[in-house]
Amino acid sequence: MKTFLRILIIGLCALILGVFLNQGNDQGIHWRTLLSANPFVIQSNTEVFVAPQKVFGYLMADKAIFFDVRSFDEYEMDHIPGALPLGVTTLISNPQIIHTVNFDRMVIAYGFQADSEDAHILAQIIRRYGYPKTMLLEGGFAAWLDQGFPVHEGRMP
Repeated sequence: MKTFLRILIIGLCALILGVFLNQGNDQGIHWRTLLSANPFVIQSNTEVFVAPQKVFGYLMADKAIFFDVRSFDEYEMDHIPGALPLGVTTLISNPQIIHTVNFDRMVIAYGFQADSEDAHILAQIIRRYGYPKTMLLEGGFAAWLDQGFPVHEGRMP
């Protein structure tokens, strides 16, 4: 019995120490991810879509940060004002990028069409990093253009 308790105590100490060391590392797994039920399962039914009209209101009130997942050439042609170009492959190959963004506002990801797989994947990755207020632009950038909302041309301002 004493041996079992010793092993249990050592195991718990190792777990607690590992969690604290992980949180001290800039590239460690975010604590919210550690506490979620199963952060490694992609759930397609968890997507939250926001209508372009509401997104426009968030843009005007500076209540959201936008990520454009289209190619950089498409981004340079036109994008939502203030949007940042961030493709899934860029985030996967350089995950520390996520720690350079101020996530005090909601996050809205978009591709050209509503069914942009990259936008869905990017939103799920950002949520796994502990930012639950991540949504998708309903209808994608095409819907934004259809509504006649403003666009910015060229690189980031």
